[in-house]
Order: sequence, then C-alpha cells, then structure tokens
Amino acid sequence: MLETNARSDLGGLYGGCVLTGSGASGASNLTPIYISEIAPLTIARSLVTFVGLYEFRWQAGGLVGFWINVNDYLLVEAARFLTDNGTVWH
Repeated sequence: MLETNARSDLGGLYGGCVLTGSGASGASNLTPIYISEIAPLTIARSLVTFVGLYEFRWQAGGLVGFWINVNDYLLVEAARFLTDNGTVWH
C-alpha cells in the first residue's frame, strides 16, 4: 500500500520496500527453523540438514547476484568513461 501510493514521495516508497523486505526475509528464514523445532526427533536430523542446505543455497544465490550487479555496474561505468573521453567512436 505504501509503495503504490508513493507517486511523488520517495519516503513512502522506501518505507514500503523496508516493510516488504523485512516480511519476506522473516518468513523465508523463520519458517524452516520453526519446522525443524517442532519435528519429531526421528526426522529432525534430516530437516536440520535440509535447513542447512537451504540457507547455504540462499546465501550462495545472494553472492552470485551481488557479483552480477557489480559486474554490470563496472561495465556500464567503463563504457561511460570511454565514451565521455572520446576514445570510443560514436
């Protein structure tokens, strides 16, 4: 609601992003922990392993996304630098 009503005010957009991000991260991180806490002991080990693999994959995906963004930023800035300095024909 905050994000859709923020036509000229960026504060509402930022607030909506913070609330949405907090809710999504809380749900994605607390749900596997809750499931592993109420599980019977016979399957608790497999669930803990599953939660560990889930967290590892989540963090690995974030790391890959970070480096993709860094690479995109560097490529755009390098192209802008070369274009502004007249070293690229356009």
